[in-house]
Amino acid sequence: MDVFISAVAVVVTVHIATDPRNSPWGPVYGLAATLYLLGCLCWRYVKRRRVRDEVKRR
Repeated sequence: MDVFISAVAVVVTVHIATDPRNSPWGPVYGLAATLYLLGCLCWRYVKRRRVRDEVKRR
């Protein structure tokens, strides 16, 4: 849950800091924030799956 909250905070901060209508870097920052969010969610899933597999092995 902490990863999700931090990812949302990054996305909101980047969105507020760079208005895509005024900045040519807006889409780049938006893409970076989206990739970061997806990476965090995927990593969370991988960690959860590793724990589940470890519990099954016991």
